[in-house]
Amino acid sequence: MKRRIFENLVLVTPAAIENHFSHYPLDIKKKRGIELLAGCLISRVFEKLDGYLHEISIPVRERTSRPPTLGELIADPSLHVDEDVDLYLKNDNSSAHPIQVTELEKHFLGKDLDEGLFNLIRKKSKRSPDPDLVLAVIANIEGALKLDRIVESIEQISCPFCHIFLLAKYQETERFSRFSCHMLYPEFRESVEIEFNL
Repeated sequence: MKRRIFENLVLVTPAAIENHFSHYPLDIKKKRGIELLAGCLISRVFEKLDGYLHEISIPVRERTSRPPTLGELIADPSLHVDEDVDLYLKNDNSSAHPIQVTELEKHFLGKDLDEGLFNLIRKKSKRSPDPDLVLAVIANIEGALKLDRIVESIEQISCPFCHIFLLAKYQETERFSRFSCHMLYPEFRESVEIEFNL
């Protein structure tokens, strides 16, 4: 089941987001830029897994006379809707998957990256179940993760999300960033590698 969405929304494509970041690379470091990056990456993952590229819907506070540009959405916090849902992946039947984006480094609790990731997921799981909600965790990764241990730990808790993704940036240059995108829940999937051109 994917919920219908009724909020004030701005619809963008992953290609438009990538194009914006190629012209304004510093925007990728801002809060809304990070959320858009996550939406773009997950959309690309689903494209590789299912063959369908989702458009991204961004909830905004109030309807304006014209849709705000990506630059305005990233720069102007007054446009943001600060709730559980940071953005939606829109389907072709007007339903959508809401996505909650979080950065591992801002919530890190644990002796190593594996423990920190699991502690974050456990903390985020203290909510009522939502069969549509996707949790996207963005992290900078150096070295190997013991993902099988993390997946086993997730199976021991009551997980309220329909999917959990780890979007791990493992290489960055002036021209591109490379991400290893892992589905951790409801099943573990082999990573999908995404190169994000800047």
